[in-house]
Amino acid sequence: MTKLCAFILLFYAVLLPADVVVNFADGRLRLVGREEQRKNLSSQPTTLPNGKAKGVELSWRKHCAKYAEMHISKGKISPFAKFKWLEIAMNVHVPANTQIWHLSLRFADAKGEIFQLKSKRAPLTVGEAREQQVKYTLIPGETRLTSWSGNNDKKIDWPLAFLGIACEFEAETDGGCLYFESISFKPGDARLKDITVDVETGSPVRLIIPESGNIPKVVFSNRGPEKLDFTAQLKIQDYFGNEFRQNWRASLVPGASQSVMLEHKFNTLGIWYVNYTLRLHGSNKTCSGKRSFVVMSPAGRQRLDKTVRTDFKFGVCAHPYWLPANIQALDALTASLCGIKYVRTDIVWPYVQPSEQHWRFEKFDAIVDSFARQGIEVMPILGYTPSWAVASDAKPFYTEAGRNPKFLQPDFDAYARFAAEVAKRYRGRIHYVETWNEPDGGFGNFSIKQYLELQRRGYKAIKDVNPGITVFTGGFVCLLEGTTHHYKPGLVERAIAENNYDMLAFHGHGSYEHFAPQVERLNRVRQRYRIRKPWFAGETAISSYGDAEAYQAETLFKKLLFSWANGAAGYNWYNLRNTGFDPNNSEHNFGMVTRDFYPKAVYPVYNMLASTFATAAFVERLNLGLNIDAWRFDSREAILIPSWMNAGASSALNIAYTDADSAELIDLMGNAIPVAITDKCVTFSATRQPAVLRLNNASVFEVKGRLIDYRENGLIIPGRKTTLNLTVFNPFDSPKEIILKTRSASRQLRLAPQEKRPFNLELLDEEQSSLRLECEISDSNIRGSLIVPTELGKLINSEPHSEPDFTLNSSLNVVEIYPNDPTMEHMSWKGTEDLSAKVAMFCSDDALSLSAKVTDNQHCQPYRGTNVWQGDNIQLAFLMPGQPGTWEIGLSRIASGNPEVCVWTNPLKKHNVEQSIKLTTTREKDITAYTAIIPLKTLGVSRRTLKSGFRFNMLVNDNDGGGRKGWMQIAPGIGAKKDSSEFPVVVFE
Repeated sequence: MTKLCAFILLFYAVLLPADVVVNFADGRLRLVGREEQRKNLSSQPTTLPNGKAKGVELSWRKHCAKYAEMHISKGKISPFAKFKWLEIAMNVHVPANTQIWHLSLRFADAKGEIFQLKSKRAPLTVGEAREQQVKYTLIPGETRLTSWSGNNDKKIDWPLAFLGIACEFEAETDGGCLYFESISFKPGDARLKDITVDVETGSPVRLIIPESGNIPKVVFSNRGPEKLDFTAQLKIQDYFGNEFRQNWRASLVPGASQSVMLEHKFNTLGIWYVNYTLRLHGSNKTCSGKRSFVVMSPAGRQRLDKTVRTDFKFGVCAHPYWLPANIQALDALTASLCGIKYVRTDIVWPYVQPSEQHWRFEKFDAIVDSFARQGIEVMPILGYTPSWAVASDAKPFYTEAGRNPKFLQPDFDAYARFAAEVAKRYRGRIHYVETWNEPDGGFGNFSIKQYLELQRRGYKAIKDVNPGITVFTGGFVCLLEGTTHHYKPGLVERAIAENNYDMLAFHGHGSYEHFAPQVERLNRVRQRYRIRKPWFAGETAISSYGDAEAYQAETLFKKLLFSWANGAAGYNWYNLRNTGFDPNNSEHNFGMVTRDFYPKAVYPVYNMLASTFATAAFVERLNLGLNIDAWRFDSREAILIPSWMNAGASSALNIAYTDADSAELIDLMGNAIPVAITDKCVTFSATRQPAVLRLNNASVFEVKGRLIDYRENGLIIPGRKTTLNLTVFNPFDSPKEIILKTRSASRQLRLAPQEKRPFNLELLDEEQSSLRLECEISDSNIRGSLIVPTELGKLINSEPHSEPDFTLNSSLNVVEIYPNDPTMEHMSWKGTEDLSAKVAMFCSDDALSLSAKVTDNQHCQPYRGTNVWQGDNIQLAFLMPGQPGTWEIGLSRIASGNPEVCVWTNPLKKHNVEQSIKLTTTREKDITAYTAIIPLKTLGVSRRTLKSGFRFNMLVNDNDGGGRKGWMQIAPGIGAKKDSSEFPVVVFE
């Protein structure tokens, strides 16, 4: 590849002109890559479907590789001179219902480094066959690019040559084709950057209160030196995808502004996005962007009797220390409006006490005052170490972290004086303090013993001068059970046992699925030591980078309510405001609002929670089905039932008795949809999207049972009939007719009082993708509906084949042990060259075979036996029908180069299993290949079992020499937790 790029750059004599359109006629695009990669792929010159032009057809068949690489023929276009802004548009003809995962562009610089510019996820509109255009913007230094090869310095060495296209297919492609017509490269017009676009609502945080009658307006301003005439195309969209469009023409002299009122009634609560495209008159140059505003009734403006407000503490983390007073005030207002009552922030010991005898609290006093004016109390973190206070015997616990004094062990007497001074100065104004930040992580570069002494000394000093203050432990980073990836294994247990604190602080960043088992373990440790002191979710969130605002919003809902229901006294979202502007930088995108105070989807979710649960208290967990989280909270005004379905969830239509006056379902954004109450009964079910069932003025809520209970996912095998096994229940004391309806049929059952009856429902083809089941009870007018989840089994070719059945090459496959920890950035996944895998399976009459090729830039496996999961290795898991548990098998290439098999779980309790499995491994360049042959006799199954289907999962562990970084997985259920219900089902043809 490097030689090819160098040849291309030497071949071109003339640099690319300003605007160029490249037609893909005459075979200008050709497939490249190894023969194995090109199998079941083809490309050829062709007449395009419109019959008017020629281009290149790329076609793929089932079982093809997961991506295709196509290079432009040498000598067709010249490389790019240095540019500041490049707009790229590719014209493709898309057959009906065709979709791909990504359509990326590749370039090579003068030193042979390959750069990839990725499209957005799923860039093609699915539907009727038509021409489509995929657009890209390349701004060196601003646009996120991945790169490899050459000098790999992540910097463009000019000039830059266009290499071609990489087309990444969806995971379960059945084949298809695309027609490539042309690609255009147009330097962006720098004048467009002189136009700023803002949204104004009368609020500095772009808030519209529904009853205010305010109308949002979009403001265009010319910050450049010349008059600009342009057109603005606006697409305004809510959280649920509803949209309208509006256009605007403007003529702006330098320094001038014009505004346009948005012509719409914004009756839907929540986030609204204003997507804009600007085009200068007489030019084909455009630029695009997105702004936002929020429609909500601020929780912070509700007038509630403080005596009935919840004891749960709604908090947030923020970094106001170095901000000017006006921005601090905006931070405080932003937090207050959505119902936040506490803000966790650093007190910055080196600044407060720059020398042993010198104190300066002015800056922190201003922060306390600024937030207090908005009714918010500050929760200070007591750290980090000033250089003068570093202990004389301090030694870095993490030698690679060096001797940054901020994170080194402080002199304990100095720390005790500092802690006491803070507690004394803010007596009556601050009621919660935290002793250090993440002492089990990179911010505490000292030993377990040293932290325990710091905690003990700090706690005593604070309590001596201010007994009423609540002292948190330092917020612990991670509590995944059954691993040794902790920075300091055992610290949490010892800190809990020593009891020098009033409240435990725990962080646990990342997804809800990553967070929940850690909270459960924390509570088990508390129970072990009989600790009744509460805990606090002191800093936990997930980033929205990669355009994941919706996922971030759902994560807040789940993590906050799960924490509350599992004993947390409060919850601090991290962070109030983004710390930067790079949409692809994880650390920049934790905020509830952007760096410049535009709301994100998570902001109205926080407001909905703080408003809906303002006077609530946790009551109990509800059993609504397998892998469904549902809870009961009672507030002054209503009974509240938040719920959601997790992966592998069963589904049930529940019926409950209630004395409520009315009921409604509240979505994430705060919109309330009426729910019927008939004969004092209400039907409801959990869905994938979290929601809250609110029963107004209710004192009674009694789940009478599940009208329809569906406990197993319907396994759909292409070409085979699918039968769902349901249970139908009559919860009443008299006989009832239960009527069930689908899109194609109606069934009626007569059930005796309290009778449960199995019922088999055969799916028709048109019902297999999504089944909505309507239920009606005769003589009562009670109705309800249930979305029944189904699962598509993966068909695998029984014969030996090289095409992968599973490909792990996406961030969606990655689980990081240190998610969102800036001190451990070197342990994060850097892309497919860092770690990726392709796996193929096949079977014979007597064995199941697996072949895996793992791309890993650094192979490290210093472990043996049951500890091999800590190094580079593969973990396989099988759940065979009728067996009492899951097989878990490890495949490793150990330090000597020899293969090694480890069996962690063996449900049949067989002997000599490791010896029966034949494993071979090789390592060439960056690829480690594993081939395992597992006798069917060992697994206790026959080939017929494999053809009827079984659950399978796999993960690839990663260790680059500094400890386990994380893993890539086919599906959850094997790494962070053991749950075979989340494994995919495989069926051998």
